[in-house]
Amino acid sequence: GNRLRQSSSMQWATSEDAILHVESSRTAVAILGVNPSTWTEADVGQAYRALAKLLHPDRSSAEAGRSQAAFQKVHEARGALKSIVARRAPPPPRPAPPAPAQQPRPAKRAPASKPAMAGKRAKLAPQKEARPPEPSPKRAKPAAQ
Repeated sequence: GNRLRQSSSMQWATSEDAILHVESSRTAVAILGVNPSTWTEADVGQAYRALAKLLHPDRSSAEAGRSQAAFQKVHEARGALKSIVARRAPPPPRPAPPAPAQQPRPAKRAPASKPAMAGKRAKLAPQKEARPPEPSPKRAKPAAQ
């Protein structure tokens, strides 16, 4: 029969027991022996490592062909469940659009009412009155008649 284990600490006595379990299981969840309704990525990883240690062809005491086939089946089951986890996860946040390049702002000019020099001298110096510029003699307009 199917030796589905619902606990996360799955241990089979021998690699032959693990091979029989994998051969009799039909779904990825059953192959790895994780709880079908509450499995997590951590459960899948733990189950995969436990079975891989028993079923790896270099470590298994069972027949090499059966061991290789069972190991491949476990590997494919892990891949199938990991892809489900990837589809379940929310997509990563999109990066913010780049900010538009800003032009450097011109330096602020001091208000005209403040003297150019600070201190006592500025207060004592007479201020020139602003007059409109006089027209230059070269550009003098003829008088209107």
